[in-house]
Amino acid sequence: MPPPPVAHQAPPPPPRRAARGPIIAVVVLAMLVAALGGVIVARELNAPTDVALEPVATAGANPFMESVGTDVPDVRPVAHTSGSYAGTTPGLYGGSGSDAACDRSRLSSFLGRHPDRAAGWASVLGLRDASSSTITSYVDGLTAVVLRSDTFVTNHGWASGQVTSWPAVLQAGTAVLVDRYGNLVTRCFCGNPLTAPQSFTSVAYVGPRWSSFTSSSVTVITHQTTQVTNEFTIIDVHTGRGHDRPHGTEGEQDRPNPTVRANDPATDPEAGQAAGGTPDSSAGPVVPDGSTPVAGALPEGTADTTGDTTGDTTGDTAGGPDATTLADDPTSSSATPSSSATTTTTSASEPSGDYTASGSCSVGSGTLTFEDGGYTSESGSGTWEMRGDDLVLTPSSGTEVEFTGSTALWSDTAGCTLTQS
Repeated sequence: MPPPPVAHQAPPPPPRRAARGPIIAVVVLAMLVAALGGVIVARELNAPTDVALEPVATAGANPFMESVGTDVPDVRPVAHTSGSYAGTTPGLYGGSGSDAACDRSRLSSFLGRHPDRAAGWASVLGLRDASSSTITSYVDGLTAVVLRSDTFVTNHGWASGQVTSWPAVLQAGTAVLVDRYGNLVTRCFCGNPLTAPQSFTSVAYVGPRWSSFTSSSVTVITHQTTQVTNEFTIIDVHTGRGHDRPHGTEGEQDRPNPTVRANDPATDPEAGQAAGGTPDSSAGPVVPDGSTPVAGALPEGTADTTGDTTGDTTGDTAGGPDATTLADDPTSSSATPSSSATTTTTSASEPSGDYTASGSCSVGSGTLTFEDGGYTSESGSGTWEMRGDDLVLTPSSGTEVEFTGSTALWSDTAGCTLTQS
């Protein structure tokens, strides 16, 4: 039999070449999107930073709590106050007589009832914890004052269970709390914690602008932890008279200081001319000799791009604050703060004086008294030393214990806290 026929299969068709047009178009489109995105990002990076203007008697964005203080309206900002100043500078802050601008007990009470906000508030200010005892002890040591000039800060609010922050300028007349170093720590009208301002390449002021605002007269209060003061020399924003206010008070213990007053242009033709200008009715006390301010209304290198009505677009104007500390002798050529407002300088993190020990403390109990290189307590004694920013205590009958914190408050990992008395 003949063999069966073999079926021949047709060869497979040649592979089709993929169309390159759509792929090339997608790649080009992606490159364009990336390029445009880069342009947008570059523009964002070069855009000025918004700085919120916050007038008196307004809570601003995301207030931390209900008002715990009262701002003072119609305070004319001190002229020529552009620059950076230590918070202990005599005449930098004001007061409103015996009327308390801030209610510290209400602040502590509110935070005690809202532990979530207390935790956020304490974290912003670097407290060891957010317990009622820690916050109350800290707040009781703060001093209530009033801003005498528009002041640049970093403000912190509360929204959706989280801390928010933004750069802001607080109007003169704003009631604030300051710590023993003179650092701004709380805005009383809304309870917001405050910290030092950051530096920006350029800024744009946003929000309601008060009539006296000018970018060339914005004060920066330098944050420092070395120079402490037992009293702040303040100026009554109503009378222009000087007072000494003990730290940790709200005005009820003010004492008149006749050696300090706000300049009166009617009787002092040089008032307001500290920066080479003309007499100004808003003149107030100036920094004494030896406290020369740094030029610049905002941190150095910052430009104001808002087109301020003064025509100043740099925000960098030289000149000291225009207030004068007057000595008893009118012929005296140098101004000095009164003896009751003297300050002392200590290490940024060096223990000094008496501390109350609480919690599980192996280094001692009750009151610990620190002296040069050593300390004593109700249960014994020991030595101390600084290792960088940490405090190391070595009890005479134990091993060394390392604490973190600052002069006012120390804590270790075992739960021991040392609070300055």
